[in-house]
Amino acid sequence: MSTDSNEKCPPVFGMAILKDNVAPNFADFSEHYKQNFEDELKNISIEEDAFSFTIDDELVIVAHASYPIPFDDIEYTAKYAYNWRSAVNDIKDHQSHAFITIMPGGNDQVKRFRIFTKVASSLLGATNSIGIYMGNQTLLLPTEGYIEEVRSMDNDSLPINLWIYIGLRENKSNSGRVYGSGYTYGLKEFNKSEIEIVHSTKDIVEIRDLLYDIVHYVLKNDVTLNDGDTGGHTEEEKIKITYSQGVFVDDMTFKIEY
Repeated sequence: MSTDSNEKCPPVFGMAILKDNVAPNFADFSEHYKQNFEDELKNISIEEDAFSFTIDDELVIVAHASYPIPFDDIEYTAKYAYNWRSAVNDIKDHQSHAFITIMPGGNDQVKRFRIFTKVASSLLGATNSIGIYMGNQTLLLPTEGYIEEVRSMDNDSLPINLWIYIGLRENKSNSGRVYGSGYTYGLKEFNKSEIEIVHSTKDIVEIRDLLYDIVHYVLKNDVTLNDGDTGGHTEEEKIKITYSQGVFVDDMTFKIEY
């Protein structure tokens, strides 16, 4: 998302899932951050169960909640976390969680998500954590996998798997033919419409790969899709894009005819 110069981006929000009921320690967090990232933490404020700071003028708040995330809030996401098959069992006994919030601020939401990702990675690495939950994206990600994927983030590569949920569906017709579908959830956090591939004969892996590539292109280049555009894995591939009511997500979505 890029906005008018006077318009603030919405907050970026997630929860670190903690095995114990111990508040994150700022000294441990900041040491982990300094070892892995170059940004300077400024305007630091430390309280008993919370701390805050700024990175590149963006205000970050970390606050401990001394109780588990209600299972009813997270159960649905856990059941569909295909990148974390044991999530339901792994998180069922967690004791507390920590809120991570990038407050409304600058007009570059991709930059703000980069900051969130680095903060979340260091908080997970500096605590007795299990994973992270981002409700606005229906994302539930294990600590080790999250930290590993952050290592690949650079100026050219965005950690799409940590920002956007790509849902996948398969169904059989009466004739036994398998059709695949895919959809994104979370692009609205960047002021973008979600994207769907509906009832495709392509393999489910191919569907996910195409959605990943298009999402990466849209976010990295701040692209606004339009009804009638074409897209694909490469500049030469011309796949029609239409705009209509969503099938797997609410609101209007872009459909990739794949």
